Amino acid sequence: MSAKPSVEDTQPMKATPDPLPIIESLWSEKHPGQSEINLRGLLPAAKARGDQTYLAELLTVISRSLTMQGKTKIARKSLSTVERLLTTDMPRVRVMYLIERGRVFANSNEPSKASILWRSAWKVARDLGEQELANQAAQLHATLKKERPDIRDTHNPRDTGGLKSSAVAG
Repeated sequence: MSAKPSVEDTQPMKATPDPLPIIESLWSEKHPGQSEINLRGLLPAAKARGDQTYLAELLTVISRSLTMQGKTKIARKSLSTVERLLTTDMPRVRVMYLIERGRVFANSNEPSKASILWRSAWKVARDLGEQELANQAAQLHATLKKERPDIRDTHNPRDTGGLKSSAVAG
């Protein structure tokens, strides 16, 4: 008498997709052009996987590489795509989006808009416990304030722009 196959024996094995790489591991501040190429190479797999959070994060870092190369028009389009993808369950990606949108504004000679976005990014990141992102937003804001001390944040007249983080003194 032969034993009946178990349910596990009769079900086809589902292939587990290879994990997608950590996005920031493909980023190099010294080589934004090569970073863009490497990151864009992930787009087909990210889209096929259907992970909207991963895709939105990938597009924010691609936008960073574009902005660092002076391709702000393309970066704006990429960030507009991110904006459409964002949902309330993506707070970390929302912070990344604010940082990169601010970077585009700063590089497009719109420092007041950049300042407001970086302050917002800092506050949200701090509230989320995302210290690295909070530091990044604070550093960008501090650099902007050094270069353009005339910039004032118009959304809150009491707020003079003194961001504090572990990475920014003063």
